[in-house]
Amino acid sequence: MQEEKAGSSVKSLQVALDILEAISDARDEVGISELSSRLGLTKGSVFRYVKTLTERGYLNQNAITQRYGLGTRLHIMGELASSRIDLLMVAEPVMRQLRDQLSLTVNLAGIGNNGVVILKSLVGTLVMEIGVRVGSELPFGVTSQGRVIMAFSRRPLLASAKRQKPDKFTQFTSSDPNKMEQQVELARKRGWAAAPQETVVGINAVSVPLFAADGDCIAAVTLVGSLQYLPEVPELQQLEVLAAAGERISASLGYRGSYPRPTVS
Repeated sequence: MQEEKAGSSVKSLQVALDILEAISDARDEVGISELSSRLGLTKGSVFRYVKTLTERGYLNQNAITQRYGLGTRLHIMGELASSRIDLLMVAEPVMRQLRDQLSLTVNLAGIGNNGVVILKSLVGTLVMEIGVRVGSELPFGVTSQGRVIMAFSRRPLLASAKRQKPDKFTQFTSSDPNKMEQQVELARKRGWAAAPQETVVGINAVSVPLFAADGDCIAAVTLVGSLQYLPEVPELQQLEVLAAAGERISASLGYRGSYPRPTVS
């Protein structure tokens, strides 16, 4: 029974993708009859799929012709995918150089729906290092990536993060909204943010912002290591090397503004 249900779900997904691809390949908007003929499905079946895709924003219906084209949600997803691919392409060689220079794990994180999303992770070269699974989404308020992004992003991320109640990963995890705001202000002042032991005991993470061509902070590059090698307040040399990497990646993305210089005050 479960296999039959799973098979039906896969079939439904295939039909939905076939509809999206058919409309994407068309030079103009497409009607139900045309989709039905092209895909070999009944009009009623096509209409049900198209109705759901339109309600979710993946398709758009012309109010005059009643025909369908690609929706704004697909456009937004395409823009996000494009920007992330560009980010990965320019960030990876700089991240590798940073990892080799400091021997620590280096992560790249972007902005997700409810937190930061790990886009790339290069494990350090020390005997014992911690890795983070690519695709993991971590709360804004208890991560160094989230704090530095909130500090420099133009989006009102802090307001939404203060309403969240993130999991208490360790006894050092803090979700106090007032403390969160103070940490974001400190990150803005220093040019970097840390989150010692807030997700894993004994581990610190230190992040700096990455800026797009328009000057908005869209991501963060992060050093991760044990407190033995990456203390709660890192050495200025570590911060300067990390910031230099963040500045290089930002410049490759087209940013021409003044990059924040790290301080430990």
